[in-house]
Parts: sequence; structure tokens; C-alpha cells
Amino acid sequence: MVGLRVKIERPERDEALAQRVNELMADGEVRTLDEIADAVGLAIPDDDDATIDAIVFALGLDDPHFEYLLDAEDGAYVDLRPLLAGRVFTYRLALHEEDGFVLIPIEPDLELVISPAGLERVPLAGGGEAELRRVKPADDVVSPTGAAPILLVVPRPWLGSAQDGALLGFSWSDGCLSCAEVEEDHADGDRLGRALKQEFDLTIGSHNESCEHRALTVDVMLRDPTAFQSPVAPLGAIFDLAGLGRRGDYVGRYTTKWRTPFELNRDERQELHDDVYGFDRCCHQHFDALDRAFLTHLAKHDWEPSVELAAAASHGRVSEAFVANLVGGMFEVDDLMLPLREFATALLAASPDAVTAGPHFLMATACDFADDSVSSAIALAASLDDDPEFEPALADAAVVAEERGEVTRALEYLRLMRVGSDDTQLKRLRGVAAWSRSATGRNSPCPCGSGRKYKVCCLGRELPPLIERAQWLYAKAHAFTNRPLERGAVLALAVLGDPDTDDSSLIAAINDPLVSDVALFEEGQFERFLDVRGPLLPADELELGQALLETHRGLHEVVAVHPARGLDLRDTRDASVVMVSVRGDLGRAVGDLILGRVVAIGDEARLVGPAIPVALSLRESLLELTGDDSTGEAWMSWRASIMAPPEVRNTEGEALVFHTARYEVDDEAAAKTALSGAFEGPEEIDGEAIFQAFIERDGQRWIRATVRISGGVVELEANSDARFERARAAVEGALPEARLIDVTGQPLAELLAEREGQPPVAVPEPSEEQLSILAEFGADYTERWMDMEIPALGGLTPRQAADNPTRREDLLALLRDFERMPTHPGSMSIERIREALDLN
Repeated sequence: MVGLRVKIERPERDEALAQRVNELMADGEVRTLDEIADAVGLAIPDDDDATIDAIVFALGLDDPHFEYLLDAEDGAYVDLRPLLAGRVFTYRLALHEEDGFVLIPIEPDLELVISPAGLERVPLAGGGEAELRRVKPADDVVSPTGAAPILLVVPRPWLGSAQDGALLGFSWSDGCLSCAEVEEDHADGDRLGRALKQEFDLTIGSHNESCEHRALTVDVMLRDPTAFQSPVAPLGAIFDLAGLGRRGDYVGRYTTKWRTPFELNRDERQELHDDVYGFDRCCHQHFDALDRAFLTHLAKHDWEPSVELAAAASHGRVSEAFVANLVGGMFEVDDLMLPLREFATALLAASPDAVTAGPHFLMATACDFADDSVSSAIALAASLDDDPEFEPALADAAVVAEERGEVTRALEYLRLMRVGSDDTQLKRLRGVAAWSRSATGRNSPCPCGSGRKYKVCCLGRELPPLIERAQWLYAKAHAFTNRPLERGAVLALAVLGDPDTDDSSLIAAINDPLVSDVALFEEGQFERFLDVRGPLLPADELELGQALLETHRGLHEVVAVHPARGLDLRDTRDASVVMVSVRGDLGRAVGDLILGRVVAIGDEARLVGPAIPVALSLRESLLELTGDDSTGEAWMSWRASIMAPPEVRNTEGEALVFHTARYEVDDEAAAKTALSGAFEGPEEIDGEAIFQAFIERDGQRWIRATVRISGGVVELEANSDARFERARAAVEGALPEARLIDVTGQPLAELLAEREGQPPVAVPEPSEEQLSILAEFGADYTERWMDMEIPALGGLTPRQAADNPTRREDLLALLRDFERMPTHPGSMSIERIREALDLN
């Protein structure tokens, strides 16, 4: 996962379990990982892919004789040894001898039959072993499709009298590899070519353009037990018969310009680099050269550091894209630190001083991976010494300068990068620069007392007072936790409350100030920021950061507003009151609730971090969270609960489920008479007799259930489980002879899902009569609301709260919340409530 520094170690192989797995799979059946684990008594936790990989290793399923079938539902495994029993794969001999040994390329013809042996030694029928040798690119042993990465090295006598052009058949016998000259079965080869084409056509539906030839061949053998039982042409030739061309491990139709997954990934990466980094053809070539060299180094193979590679790293934004590709790729950061440092060191040693910007930047990145911010800053400075406008280094150097408090330097770096005026860091730094600018004349003595002129001493290097830098320090930490290396903490929190969140909700969560604040404090990212970047911070900011770690996020009530000065805030947890200074427009009123962190700095206090306005209705739920021991998971669960759409319920507070039951009756007149004793009615409308059950609440009658009877059919409707069961008992009690036809029930969510995507129903503008009815309803509800018990008011009615000194401010805050909401013709009149309760 991108940005996560946790490295999951592989467990020890469980040899007993692995043996049981071998015994289980020896029948050649295809099984999923869940089925295998269940059969050997191992529970698989619901966890990430890294844990699953560890379980695969523990069970021995990573052994070469097990084939993973990607196209099987949920993925599955098969043991190749029983599958290959009795099968023969051929190779057209092209003699390449070396000191009495014959070198045979195994791809693609023999790869599958050789694979159960692993990548070291192959036992041979008749005694002895063959070697499996990796081929270096310089070797001249080739197969018909190009350079072979792996060779089977066999003693010449083992091949008997076979000469160039002989067709050799390879198979397994008693755990050893056998070989003999064979005659090709052309008819069966044609049949297998058609089978491979048919299997490819089936498989391609779940792939983009190609599939692995090895998996394709296994699928054919699983479908056809007779496949490869007789000698046919070499597998590469059978692919030709199927109309399939091969590149590497993949095959695709000759008739299309197909790409392997690696080529698709390369093309997508190039498009991304074009869009993000402005790459041209030259940039792509430099990137590919740098990427190949590093991957070769990472694999511990020989590579040649050169001036050309150093120049590639120093070309445009190639290094920046290269680092982003590493961080967003399959490697753990911990596995990259040392190799990247070694790689950068080798490039620096191989290059003259004129082309060191890129290698120094890579060294800075390696130090950053190792949390060595000081060495990283030194390497960035060296990179810019070589090329003062080297953009990859400028971006990181601007961050370093800001963290050090060097505003002018950071702004200069951003100017050289030509960032837009809406750049977040640029706007933040300009705000700090404006606050820190002194009124001292450029040629006047510096106010610091050095005796030098202001322009050569502190001009552009002053820092605002610490209290004015508190929010800036928080912004630095926020920027740190959103770096690619650290972003995993925010991403994990963003999905914690709702793992099935869609993209738009995920983006909203990532940008939510509360999510970032929880990542910083509950998830430890602020402490990590101080540990990693602390050596770069001014000493007083580092001290302030340590103090911030000791504060808690509290729910504060505004108890007084001091124009142009600040707010008096009461902590709802312990009732303590503190005045916080606020710059600019206060934008708060007495009674407002604010979720935030109050920090004492010298003789003053400030809200540091997000100051989130909170509706009064959320106060009780937040009081439980604002203690010192609340977890990030608890905060995200609370956030998910308030972000979830409100659950629609009926007037009795029951979840909406739309039920219908239909009955058949012989005597409709008698049924009407019986129903009139259990329900109100009937009311005759369009030939139907309608009965209803009611509930009275707040002086109004609400329908609980409706029963219709027409044509000998009685139909019952109710909108909750409880209402339906109650009404159904009443119907069946009144009509014991009725025959049930059917019963249906559908929750509101399912009903809405069925209607999703259907064209909206046009809603006509309300008539004057309808507007009048809505206005009458709103006026009536306004009067009744003032005498309802309101949970946000501690169970008091608004009328009682208005007369209660401890709840009057709560009522005012609640009304202000209502006033911020959109209104419609049936809305309550807040103005009427204020007037009636003397709240103006």
C-alpha cells in the first residue's frame, strides 16, 4: 500500500500444514485458498493482501509445482504434478553444446513441464541431474521467439543419438524428467490448436488484450484430460496454429495489435507522465533507462553506472516521476532506502560535477525514506547548487525552507517553479510574509541590535511572534501527513467509518479537516512529524509542537464575544472558560459550539488546527468523544454516523418497510361487515371499499394501515413490520375463512434502489390552494413544536428552555442552526418562535 511504512514479515513455513496441503492437492483437483485452508483446519482472517500472501507461503502454495489460476472464481490452485502425469511436451532440438552439456531453452515449449522442478536442479530419468540456468542478455542461445531467460543444461549422453532437428518429447516418470525422440501427431496438434484458440476466446473476456500462455495451456488440460497425451508440435508452434503470437509470458491474436499487461501499464504510465510532468519522447527514454538500471540494481544484478544515467536522472522532471513511481509501486519504502542510496552514490561517483542535480535529488529521497531530514536537506541543497532551477529539488527544498521558517527562500523556490497564484503553499507563505514584514526602513539599523543595516541583516528573515506561528506550525504538519509517504494514515481513516465508500465520499473524507486532525493526533502523525522534521523546525516551534501533543480536541461553547479581540470559550467537558484571541472576522455568536484544540501560548490562548462549528444536536454525542482516550476509530465512527443519510421512519419511529397481503373471500358483503368492526370505514371510492386504522399524535390522526376490498380480493397495506403484523392479525381475526393469496415486503432502501436511474417524475408547481395548506401546516407545526420535548434541549420543550437559564442559550443556538437551513412553504417560522418566546 502506498505510504505505509509497516513491513509485514513472512512467517516460518508450517511444514506440517504444507505436507497436508500436498496430500490434499495430490488428486489434481482445483481448489480455492479458502477451500484448502478449510480442509487443513486453518482459519483465514479478513485482512489485507499481505496477510494472504503470508498464509500462501505458510501453506507451501508458493511452491513451483502449484499453479495459481487467476481466471477461476476467487482465484484457485492446482497441483501440476498429477495434472502433468502422462502428458508429453516437445522441443525441436537445436544443438548448443558447452563442455559436454546441451543447452535447451525452456520457454515456451518446455516451461510448463519443467516448472514443478523449481529453479535449481532437475532429476533425470536414468540418474543424474540437469541444471536450470538463468541466461544473461549477452548470451547467444536463442529460441525461435528470442532470447531465452532460462536454460535446461543436460549431459549430452542423456539425449542419446538425437541430432539437430530431432523432435524430443519430455515428460515426468517416477518423479524424474524423461526424454525420447518422438513422432509428431499432426491431427492431434491441429485439435489442440483449436482448443487453445477456443480457450483464449473464452479467457480474453476477463482480460484486456492478452493472457499468460502458461495459464492458457493449464486451462486446456483441465478441460481436456487427453490434451498433450500424444506428441504434437512444440507448444510455440501450437500457438501459431491457434493464431496466437507470443511476447514473453503472454499471447495475443496475430490479427490485433495486442499488448501485455506490462505494456499496458507502461502506456498508462507514459500517459500519466505526459499529463503530470509534461514528458516528451526524450523524457520517456531517460525515464526508461533510469528505471531499468535501478530495477537491475534492486534485483542485485550487474549494472553499469554512467554519465548518461546521471544525465537521465538530471533531465527535466524525470527523477520526480521516477520517485513517484517507486512510492506508488509494489515496493515497501523500507526495502528501497538502502538500494536507492547505493544507486545515487554510484551515479554521483560516475558523473562529473556538471550533471549531479538528479543523483543528489535521488540521494535526498533515499535519506527522506530513512527519515533523515537533515541529510535530505543537505542533498537537496547540493542538487540546487548544480542546477538552481532543477524543478524536482525545488519543490522539496521549498518545503524544507518553510519548515525552517525561511519564508523568503521558500517563496523564491516557488517563484522559480512558476507555481500558480492559487497554490496552497504559496498563499500560506505570502500570509506569513505579510505578517512578519517590519516597518523598519531598509537602510535603518536592524531592530535585532546587530548594528548592521536592516536590509543586510534580518530583512526577509524575521518570523512572526510564536503565537502567530501556531497555525502555521499546524499547516506544516498537515502538509507532512499528506505527503505520499505518509498519506496511508489519512487514507486508512477515510475508509474506516465506511469501507464501501465511493470515490466522491472518499475524496471528501480525505479533505475533511477532522479526518486530517485525527490522523495527526489520534493516529500519531503529528508526533511523527516532530520526530522526523523536528531538526528543521525553529526551536520555539518544536517546543510548541511538544505542547500541542499534550492538548486535547474539545467541544467549546462561545460564552462571550469581544469584537476585534477574541472569544470566551467554555470547555463542555470541565466547564473551564478561557479567552482565545482571534484575528480578523470572529464569525461566532454566543451559544455557538466549536470543536477544536485550545492551546496556551505565553499569556494568550489560540484555537490551533481546524475550528469546526457543531450543531447543538451533536453536543451529547461529542461529549463522550472529547476525553483523552478516544481513538481514531471512535472518531471516524462518529463522523460516519453524522454523515450517513437520515433514516426515514414513520410517525411511530419505525423503519419503513412496505408490506402488502392479499386474501380471497367468497362473500364480499359479509367481509365488509366483518372488517368494519376491526377498522374505520368503509369509504366507497371507484368501486373499492376502503378501511383504515389510525393513530392519534400531537392532536392529529395518522394512518397506520389501509385495507381495500374489491372483486372478492382483500388487500392490506402497511409501512412497517409492527404495523403490518398488527393489521394482519386484525384482518385474519375478522375474516377467518379468507384464503391468503400472497405476502410481500420491501424496505425503503430496496424500493429506492429499484427506482434509481428511472426518469424523475415532473413535480408541478403548487397551486395557491396547496400553498395555503402548506402555510397552514407550517404555522400549526410551529405552535406545536414549542411544546414538544426536544432531545437537544435535554428533554425540555422550547417553551420550558426559554425560561430555564441553563438551557436558554441552547435554544438560541438551536434556532440559529434552523435559520441556516433552507426553507420551504411548510417550514416552521423561526421568527414566530422568537417572538412567542421573547427571544429577540
